Amino acid sequence: LNFQHQFDKKGHEISALAFWSHQYNQEDNDNNDEFQANANWQLADDLPYRIYTNEIGSSDEYRLQIDYTKPLKNGKFEVGMQYRRDMDAEDFIFQEYDNEDNEWIDNPLFTNSNNFERNITSGYFQFSNKLMGFEYQLGLRGEYTDRSIRPGNPDKTYVVDQVNFFPTVHLTRQISKTDQIQGGYSRRINRPRGYYLEPFISFYNRFTYRRGNPNIMPEFVNSFELNYQKRFGASFISLESYFRETQNAITRTQGIYSEQDNIMLLEYKNVNTERAIGAELMANWEVTDWLRLNPSVNMYQYEVQGTLQNDSALNRDSNLTDVTVARSSFNYDLRLNGTAKITPTTRLQLIGMYNGPSATAQGSREGFYMVNAAVRQDFFDGKLSATFQAQNIFDSMRFKINSEGSNFQSLYMFVREARIFQLTLSWKINNYKSKEKGGYRDGGGMDFGGDDF
Repeated sequence: LNFQHQFDKKGHEISALAFWSHQYNQEDNDNNDEFQANANWQLADDLPYRIYTNEIGSSDEYRLQIDYTKPLKNGKFEVGMQYRRDMDAEDFIFQEYDNEDNEWIDNPLFTNSNNFERNITSGYFQFSNKLMGFEYQLGLRGEYTDRSIRPGNPDKTYVVDQVNFFPTVHLTRQISKTDQIQGGYSRRINRPRGYYLEPFISFYNRFTYRRGNPNIMPEFVNSFELNYQKRFGASFISLESYFRETQNAITRTQGIYSEQDNIMLLEYKNVNTERAIGAELMANWEVTDWLRLNPSVNMYQYEVQGTLQNDSALNRDSNLTDVTVARSSFNYDLRLNGTAKITPTTRLQLIGMYNGPSATAQGSREGFYMVNAAVRQDFFDGKLSATFQAQNIFDSMRFKINSEGSNFQSLYMFVREARIFQLTLSWKINNYKSKEKGGYRDGGGMDFGGDDF
């Protein structure tokens, strides 16, 4: 439910939003047969290890929000408030198949339930104007979070109760008609995903278990930027320098659950700090009236520092100790987006990207690249559009992650599905364009936060 009132002056308005959503799921089940194979991928003669999993539960989300905007002579004043409430209740069922007795047996280690509740009350104000040739923007958002997690086993409630503030400052100076310089600071929040918080052990495969962390805290990102942009007619080039520090960095770690049974444990933990300092060169180049290129190069020095704590109560091997983390690497990423207007109704797009190798909290990740392509054809004066997409054309989206600890070494390979083709048809009934409402959004970080948990 949306409400908007516009005053006499353009841009002077007040808007409100009320939102509710309910979802119930009782058939999120999965049957999985796991086979043993040798180094040549030849299957053993043993019967498969068969499992059955199911998640039954419901979720509710409530949101109330109000925003007020008042234009000024050379800027505007904005203020708003929001209340969010999220509730999730889930039952996790896990069964193993007994090949001798031909029956399904409950496994209590992976069978559990979980109740999640979170309330976020937040408010912001922002003021923008001009002074001595500079455009400036000042803002502050405050947020109170009340979060509780209550699993069925163990019977314990994990509570987070905290207040956080997120300031933002931005300055812009127009040097000439074609040159602009920008600088600013912002503080943001990245909330952990739902399954990061599940306080019990989940089955990943026979040799890998996963456990969430109900005490994990959100990430807080302090970002300093200084940018320069120059225009050349319809094209432009920009250079962005930055320093970003992530506090409470959320990291997926690996460790030993049972050395005797050769079982690894994946967990989610807060490492103290991640830092990145670097620069990104971007361009929007109108080569001709039918070809546009958007290349970018991002280079930065990356480091992660902190402590990976071991909770012996969660691991079978209680002799594990805390590990100090201090790793760094010089990283670089490349992007190229090309769009060609073949005919007035036909467009071709090619997207290529390369992410260089990087250090991780426990080891390193290899580099990888991927190429996607798409063609769009319009019919009937643009009312009907057909878009054909091809993803991961060269089957190149694959990389390895090497991890090591005091008593283990692990090699994990990620391989994405290759050559995915998709055809989309869309029909425009009219030329109506909706105007987004429902919250303050700003490049400086004054949003109310993401939808992740």
